[in-house]
Amino acid sequence: MGLSEYSEALLSEQLLSDKIQTLKYEYTNILKYMQYLSETLFGKVTKAGTITIPKKLRMKYHIKVGDVVKYADVDDGIKIVPSELTSIPTNIKEMWDEADEKKISMKEIVEKVKKVRSQVYNEEYGA
Repeated sequence: MGLSEYSEALLSEQLLSDKIQTLKYEYTNILKYMQYLSETLFGKVTKAGTITIPKKLRMKYHIKVGDVVKYADVDDGIKIVPSELTSIPTNIKEMWDEADEKKISMKEIVEKVKKVRSQVYNEEYGA
């Protein structure tokens, strides 16, 4: 093998290595984008400007038909917040989340809410 052939072989090997690195980089970016799409929920704005909040989020944040939500203009977009959550004590919200995870019945939830409300009332008003 002459010097010229050896140089061409090295160049071919380097080009192949560069191509492999480029493909790995592109593949990694495609995987990241697919991950983003799988974690992102989309909605469509109607002519009237209304949007549908995906069921997964409505369930998670206990948003029901007729509930009021708040819109906040933030640096990177619009933040939608269920307005009731701003007036619900944190421990009750945590209790709802726990109930969702553990599949606790509505009756059990109501009893626990009554107990926590009583505790909150006593803390607030010293009764």
